[in-house]
Amino acid sequence: MLRSKPTPNLPSRRSISTVASAQSLLDTRIRRLCEPPNPQFAEALSHFDRTLSSGTRPSDSTCNFLLRNLSKAKHYQLIYLAYNRMTHVDFHPNFLSLSALIESFLHAHKPEFAFGAISLVKKRGFTVNLYLLNLILKGLCQCCQIDRAVELFRQMGRSEISPDIVSYNTMINGLCKAKRVEEAMSLRNCCRCPNVVTYTALIDGLCKEGRVDDAMSLLDEMHEKGVEADVVAYTALISGLCSSGDVCKGEELFHKMLDGGISPNVITYTCLVHAFCKTGNWKKANELLNAMKERAIQPDVVTYTGLIGGLCKDGKPKEAVDLLTFMIEKGEELSTITFNVLFDGLCKDGLVSEAVGLLGKMKEMGKEPDLLTYNTLMSGICGLGKYGEAVELLNKMLKGGVHVEPDSKTFNILIHGLCKGRRLDEAICIFRKMAERGDLCNLFTYNMLIEGYLKSNDASGAMSLWQELLDLGLKPNEFTYSIMVNGFCKLKMFDAVKDVLNEMKAHGHSLTLFDYNSMIESYCKDRNIEQARRLFLEIRDVGYEPDVVSYNILINGMLKEGNLGNAKDLVEDMLHRGLTPDLITFSTLINRFSKVGQMDEAQNTFRAMVSRGILPDAIVYDSLLKGFSAKGEKEEVLKLLHQMAAKGIVLDIEVTSTILNCFCLDDSSHNFMDNLPDFSPKSSKETSVSCHELLRRLCEFHSELQTNAA
Repeated sequence: MLRSKPTPNLPSRRSISTVASAQSLLDTRIRRLCEPPNPQFAEALSHFDRTLSSGTRPSDSTCNFLLRNLSKAKHYQLIYLAYNRMTHVDFHPNFLSLSALIESFLHAHKPEFAFGAISLVKKRGFTVNLYLLNLILKGLCQCCQIDRAVELFRQMGRSEISPDIVSYNTMINGLCKAKRVEEAMSLRNCCRCPNVVTYTALIDGLCKEGRVDDAMSLLDEMHEKGVEADVVAYTALISGLCSSGDVCKGEELFHKMLDGGISPNVITYTCLVHAFCKTGNWKKANELLNAMKERAIQPDVVTYTGLIGGLCKDGKPKEAVDLLTFMIEKGEELSTITFNVLFDGLCKDGLVSEAVGLLGKMKEMGKEPDLLTYNTLMSGICGLGKYGEAVELLNKMLKGGVHVEPDSKTFNILIHGLCKGRRLDEAICIFRKMAERGDLCNLFTYNMLIEGYLKSNDASGAMSLWQELLDLGLKPNEFTYSIMVNGFCKLKMFDAVKDVLNEMKAHGHSLTLFDYNSMIESYCKDRNIEQARRLFLEIRDVGYEPDVVSYNILINGMLKEGNLGNAKDLVEDMLHRGLTPDLITFSTLINRFSKVGQMDEAQNTFRAMVSRGILPDAIVYDSLLKGFSAKGEKEEVLKLLHQMAAKGIVLDIEVTSTILNCFCLDDSSHNFMDNLPDFSPKSSKETSVSCHELLRRLCEFHSELQTNAA
């Protein structure tokens, strides 16, 4: 008897119908969640995830629909998340879905992934078209990979897919943003039909480079070619004119724009209002603000905050306060950010009391100061050296008196101020309080305190903190090592310097030019010129070039050791290497030549300094006066005094003392009295009477002593 074969477990028509029905229901739900005006994409994805466990998934059509709508709504991060989930259910993306994926990678600044997705497009049998290549061009420009964008653009020109106006505009805009305006201008010449976007990108780029005249020429070219300039192009030009200080021309262009029927936007008005505020023309600024309101263009808090910030950066914090008062009087809405920007400007200008006064007004308006507010005030108070008030403010924050708790930055601002004010004990106290609270004591904190210890000649305290930061797992940086090298050099602890150098080498750090200069200076002060010279030569061996400071330090060291010839050779070497000696270089040489009585050398050096456009100061003249006086050459002294008076050299106690010593030591001094120049009190500091008057009184006193002695 033949047995029948078992029937395979095939799905019944009913079960197939049930699955199809479930999928249809799922598709409907996901599509409804994606519908405008209030799409709920996160809920749609969550719904997608919940159904996967039940074995049901949306159709390819719905998956593509979801990705397309996410792309339209610019939810780039969700595109990648959604696509990643869909790949687990054998999803077949269409061209638009893959395009959306590429766009999401570019928006996330991951062009390599975007190129990978291009390969997927080809693998799926789709054609890489101009739309995708333009997307890639834009993404590369936004990722600051302009060279790669240029190469891709050139490849497009050599392929079947020729660049269109979008490609050209993308590249021109990218090149301008990368400050490669000349290349952008050349590319414009290759573009057959440049449009308003092309010209606007170029105008903006030229204006940001300060080439406003060239930008204006492009506006004329637009008119000649029948390309109508829009509000963006005009605004870029107005901004450029105002930034270059030509506010009148900017206003003129503004009225030309209005006459042409082009409505200005909030940015256009902001440029002009900002410019008028900077010049103190509040009447014009007020007129423009009223004109904005007439056109229903409401200046927002960002506009005003930008204006206040601009005035502060231009060193006009008091004008910024006037603008804030003006805003308050007009009933404008302000934010905590607006006040913080103003506080920063006031504190940097030393106007801390004005900032504290505004703090009260801020609270009256219902704007609560935040942590940035108090950190800014803390920095300002420390900058004025009012450390007691700064500590008081910190304690107030710790006790909840201002409803804002301090953070690590608050503590670091105060610690830095106390270290700078040589109040190390208080800084350590704040540091320990910071650690007790569990606030992060970072490397910056330790660097400040180590430097504070070394400046206080406490090497053991510095080493103790060094070990503490290592125990905490913090890694010293180049700034840490520089502090140690500089500190130990000044303490003449050269063995400790060597240990630090070995530690640096072991951890892959190298000395900076600042470190070398510190070491050279210390060896010069220790009269170890040979070691200083070796370090000076080593600078080039490690890839640096000695700067003027390096030369000045070694020249000074050699002069103090009497090596005048070597010092002059160093000056020649400076000139040979294209370095220009500065006032310190010449002053050091003149001082040493004068001390050893080589006044011809001193005078030659003085003339060389003046010929290079370096103005001699009181210290240089003081050296020459002492040198000529020591040789008894009072005629030369008199010539120098007349030079000093003619140049308006300000006298201090040291120079005045030198002048008095020149003329009050012998009987012949009275012969020069009638020829002395008069240094008025207005041109001297720390002296209440003129040098001429002092000389007269002392010479009279000297004559009286001689008469009495006779």
